[in-house]
Amino acid sequence: MKKFIFLAAPILRVACSKAPAEERRSPKPNSIDAVVKNLPECDAPRVGDKSREDIFLTRTRYGHDPFFLRPRSKVFNNCLVEPKPYHKANLNPDEQATYWLGTFKLPAGAVLTMHAQYPHGRYFEVALDLQEGNNITATGQALTDVQWQPDPGSKNPYVVGADRLSDKRNLTIRIGGKDAPKSPAKAEPNTLYAGAAGGVVMYVLRIYLPDVGYDGGGWQLINGPGNARGLPTYEATLADGTKLSMEQINSHLIQPWARPRPARTSRSKPRRLESRQCGRNTSIPTQKSPPKTVLPLFSVTQIWSGLRLPGQNAEISEHLRCR
Repeated sequence: MKKFIFLAAPILRVACSKAPAEERRSPKPNSIDAVVKNLPECDAPRVGDKSREDIFLTRTRYGHDPFFLRPRSKVFNNCLVEPKPYHKANLNPDEQATYWLGTFKLPAGAVLTMHAQYPHGRYFEVALDLQEGNNITATGQALTDVQWQPDPGSKNPYVVGADRLSDKRNLTIRIGGKDAPKSPAKAEPNTLYAGAAGGVVMYVLRIYLPDVGYDGGGWQLINGPGNARGLPTYEATLADGTKLSMEQINSHLIQPWARPRPARTSRSKPRRLESRQCGRNTSIPTQKSPPKTVLPLFSVTQIWSGLRLPGQNAEISEHLRCR
């Protein structure tokens, strides 16, 4: 018996000391460390905040479709090891909102159709914005979660009394190249209007505070397989009935991100911004005096955004390519 105890004791000591050493060597996958900063503020400091794993999964799961720029919010801009300009959110103080945005050129009379799913979260919205000079302004074309009608056989989980956990949650989103009717009651269901002339349109897909256990998109469980698409699929129909696939839309309609670049200045000439992203120089003279700031009568976050300094407004229009 004494020999048995003598031999077993070292084995037990080795077994007890081995596990903590393994945990210290790799508390998280190395791929996370390469993408997300290892900072306390980036690892869910409060209930409902995104963890490092959540930030990593949201970026990697939904960062490969050229039609949707990678997720945008304050936490992605501050916590990614190499954030891009489009990761920087301009709507404060939205701490836990996640945005997908992009720009595309919608021909007159065309309709872009997205096939999506209601995310698991507190709030969901799709809106259209336009560029005016160095500012991005709301068009008033937006529908929130309860306003989107579900596809046949599906349910809108945001409606009072609905099953929030239902897996039948498909919907269709349409962006039309035509004018909105004067009466909102005459608007087509699930349709946002970009104007009869068409042109470059910026869309914003916004999700606020995903359900506990879901990634930043609210489409997949953090601990799930991660093989679902999540982001909407899309197609377009031109005014003459021609159909465009996702590949054709990405080849012909999307407008890549372009950062305005300041040109050299002199005392005799006003400062100009130049963009060389379109194969040509497009110079935009700036105003000699700062324009007056007009506060839009929309949400608190939009009013907050309207208070930004004129020089900062250029930052939030960098994603729009010169036409």
